[in-house]
Amino acid sequence: MEHPQMSSKIMDLYEAPREAPPPYVSGRHRLIVGIDYGTTYSGISYVTSDKKHIDDIHVVRSWPGKDGEWKTPTRIAYASENQKIALEENQWGYRAEAPMVMCSWTKLLLDASARPAQSDDHRLQSDIESGKLRLPAHRNAQGVTADYLHELYKHLKQKLTRELGASIVASTPMDVWLTVPAVWSDQAQSATREAALEAGFGKGNGDTISIIPEPEAAAVAVLKTISRPEALNKPAPGETIMIVDCGGGTVDITTYAVEKVEPAPVFEEVCAKCGSTSIDRAFHELMSERFGSAWGQIEERRKGPGSKFMDQWERVKRSFGDTGDERNSELQLIIRDAPDSQYYDEEEGMVKLTKADVRQVFEPAVAEVIALVVQQNETIKTAGKKLDRLVLVGGFGESAYLYSRLKKWCQTRGIQAYCPEYPQAAIVRGAALRGLIGIAPRTKRCRRHYGCAIAFPFREGVDPPSDAIKLPLSTIKHCKNRMLWMIKKGDVISEDTTGSHKITYTQEVKATDKTWTMRLYTIDQVGTVTVDMGAIKTSTYKEKRGGMFSRDKFQKIPMEIEVNFGAKSGVLGVRALCDGQVAGAAELTFD
Repeated sequence: MEHPQMSSKIMDLYEAPREAPPPYVSGRHRLIVGIDYGTTYSGISYVTSDKKHIDDIHVVRSWPGKDGEWKTPTRIAYASENQKIALEENQWGYRAEAPMVMCSWTKLLLDASARPAQSDDHRLQSDIESGKLRLPAHRNAQGVTADYLHELYKHLKQKLTRELGASIVASTPMDVWLTVPAVWSDQAQSATREAALEAGFGKGNGDTISIIPEPEAAAVAVLKTISRPEALNKPAPGETIMIVDCGGGTVDITTYAVEKVEPAPVFEEVCAKCGSTSIDRAFHELMSERFGSAWGQIEERRKGPGSKFMDQWERVKRSFGDTGDERNSELQLIIRDAPDSQYYDEEEGMVKLTKADVRQVFEPAVAEVIALVVQQNETIKTAGKKLDRLVLVGGFGESAYLYSRLKKWCQTRGIQAYCPEYPQAAIVRGAALRGLIGIAPRTKRCRRHYGCAIAFPFREGVDPPSDAIKLPLSTIKHCKNRMLWMIKKGDVISEDTTGSHKITYTQEVKATDKTWTMRLYTIDQVGTVTVDMGAIKTSTYKEKRGGMFSRDKFQKIPMEIEVNFGAKSGVLGVRALCDGQVAGAAELTFD
């Protein structure tokens, strides 16, 4: 390979979205589905493509084991691991409960290998390293995710079949919009998408699966809601709005600048910040501090996700911060050999919690969220803008205590604080709305650097001699593994943003392997771009011997490798061009 010529193509802003349903396939309607696969809870929404409004989007609220909830727990119990209680089939959601052996919080393991962020919760890394976030022997994190999503898929199909009829469901293409944390690595996004495919989504004729960041989905729903003609406090062009998405295990904060409100919101991403935190992990830490080894000896089924103990704690969490509620709480749990203390009633088997105790559990997580908001606000100022509104969404977004703290922070700075009526449903509704009417940020910010290792002409006295190589048909020495950055972190990107570089690929004529590979890197290694060169018509390229005494013949083929960083599908797209035309198949696989 000879010295490539960099051809960076950072495109202009793409056309603003229009409020119209996506085109039908062969004149048929489509079904748009939003899937919010969360750390602790997951949700589903759906709408048919002949609709136009956010109120037309249905959010599933009927679940196996419980009705009336916006989401169902993200946990699954395998029958193969629960033979002692004669579990006949896998149980999931609300039906996965103690004393079953369960898998919970699996979502966090999909990106467990990613470089920890400075703001990551130390308890999370500790839980991963200790094996507390368990997996069964027969499945990895992606496999467990696929199994859980398969249960969501079956539940959705059953519901749609009841409402629309089996023939309609079978013949209607489905566009799935799957939410992921904004900070997730490309590997984790790909793993989630592959799990959804294995689960059954995207396999029908004309079906599609796209990835959408969680705060972006929330922004779509929130901006559409507050931009309604009848809204009392509509945003004005030029306003800056911060979406604070607080879920069960992650915090994603993304800020958008509103360019236009009518007829549909047009907005751009300004900056983003993320972290991870969990009230439940902090609560377990408090229990460990108070009861020591006695707490450690309690089986996970009695104190972990799905246990009656944690169900009681869930009710305490939801009510904490309500005005005028100063009652203390008691949670039933038998703790053998518990040390004598004011925190436990041994006779009644009750763990005692005061409001101060609950505040102690909440405060680290709330302080972390506020710290992230402060950092984001400083970035907004650096960008020459002023924060006008803060919107709180997500499961933890329902916390009255968190909202009161954020509202107080906003009031001292002249910022409006807002929490939608159903903060848990904002993301899953926004995911379906994105597919329905095409609302999306006109531009975003690239979350990381991307580049590839290639061979440049050797620089004497600069490049290490050990990296010197001789390329076929080249008269000069080259240095291998030099980095060529295609795009930088923070660069403005849109759906049309691509990075590319041109190469001259030297191929041996008689070679049977007609594939060419290129390594794509971020901070950590991403994966391999593989190009099938067999489809290229090579008869137009001259053949040359590899040297004076060589019988091997080679051809120089001009190529351009292009990576789409803002693809509508939400995942990196790659293609190979030869003389300006798409050449063969190009595929990106992750390590």
